[in-house]
Amino acid sequence: SKISDYLTDLVNYLDSLLPRSLLFSHPIQIATGEQEIDPTWLKWWDWAAEEETGACPHWKVLAQMLFYRFTADDAYDAKAHHVPASIAALVSAVRKLALPRNVFHTYPRSSAISQYQGVSQKKQHEIIQMTSLICSILRGTDIKHVVDIGAGQGYVTMELRRSRPDLHILALDTSDQQTTGAQKHQARFTSKSHPHIFSSNSGSLTRRTVFVTVETLHSSIRSWLHDLNTHDEKTPVLLIGLHACGPLTPTIMKTFLECSTPSPSRSWFAAGQLIIGCCYNLLQEAGKRISRHLAKFAAFANTQTPMLWLSDTAASQDAALALRKVAFRALLAKLVHSVKSSEDAGIGLEPSSGDWVPPRSIGRLPDRVYVDFPTYISRIWTERVLSSRATPQEESTLLRRLEILHLLRCFLGPLVESLLVTDRFVALQETLENMVAGWGEKRTKLINVFDQATGSARNLALLVEP
Repeated sequence: SKISDYLTDLVNYLDSLLPRSLLFSHPIQIATGEQEIDPTWLKWWDWAAEEETGACPHWKVLAQMLFYRFTADDAYDAKAHHVPASIAALVSAVRKLALPRNVFHTYPRSSAISQYQGVSQKKQHEIIQMTSLICSILRGTDIKHVVDIGAGQGYVTMELRRSRPDLHILALDTSDQQTTGAQKHQARFTSKSHPHIFSSNSGSLTRRTVFVTVETLHSSIRSWLHDLNTHDEKTPVLLIGLHACGPLTPTIMKTFLECSTPSPSRSWFAAGQLIIGCCYNLLQEAGKRISRHLAKFAAFANTQTPMLWLSDTAASQDAALALRKVAFRALLAKLVHSVKSSEDAGIGLEPSSGDWVPPRSIGRLPDRVYVDFPTYISRIWTERVLSSRATPQEESTLLRRLEILHLLRCFLGPLVESLLVTDRFVALQETLENMVAGWGEKRTKLINVFDQATGSARNLALLVEP
């Protein structure tokens, strides 16, 4: 099938020499010399080191190739700036293989959304899109029970309750602090704006703290329905998860698949699911077609939306600053690595062992510190570290190289996410199809719920319609 061929193409490309070497590398390890430069890098590594004399730095040339849909064959800027063929080919592959990320539909803004105190525009957009989509899914069905797994501060459940006061909603979260916070938000919201919504006799909103596993999800839903005095032996339930972190998405999927058909041993069945995953670095199990080794390292490249880096001036400035921060941090590690005593330098790097360990956080620094490396370094470290610095020219050369290294890893992020999500989508389709002929293709969808331009990088939803 086309989707199987697509998955194969993704796996084969990410496991090819250049992408694989980038995914298995880290700017800090490269800067400290704990990882050697891969032989496939030599041409672009030398190109990245070149001093940028024009108005357009190397990173922006590559971002333009991605943003303006250039290809390795017809990109004027690629030729004008002598972009190595291997990098031009990488950009072309990312453009060709990454899933489209345009939002599938933008719902009208609710007048009530602005009444949630302290909620960012990004979060407001997510609340509107998520709750509106859920209401659309439920329209025309007899589903009156919804379970939100990883409910967090509870804004989605509050807005869903406001939009559909007839629903019975169970909001689960692992953190008692999150559950308590959600209850406070709910009390504030209802007392000021909607005092009658949560007193409705037709529906309910229940919040519980539970460490979510397949087993606890089963038991939580069972006890919730018992408390509601639900006597229907075949109660349909919609499972939802907004930014279900790491292993939470596979947990919801497994629960859905186990309970997607009615059973005499259960008082309910999973009529549908809507899950948007995130935090792939927290994955505890790989997808069917991804080796654990590749998934473990690939997750580090999954936090950026490079397609939007040049969407406006502010986005371009933010991208440049983000690249600079990573490069500065890696060059700092190189300096500390050259100091005999890491304890004197005050950082979690052990030069004597040659092992790289996660550095201790240096805290959040103001953006003005990143104006240049001397300003950055003088803000943080001791005279002993400063005395170990390379020449300004050597530092500038390495910084340019590290910026491009980080950029290329970011470019691969959309491919890694495409692989992870598509793999899960296929698993859903195949399992449902094996249960009931026609279910796999007719009920499953992979859709972009949020507009990434709002800051919602994780917008791909795994939907199984009722």
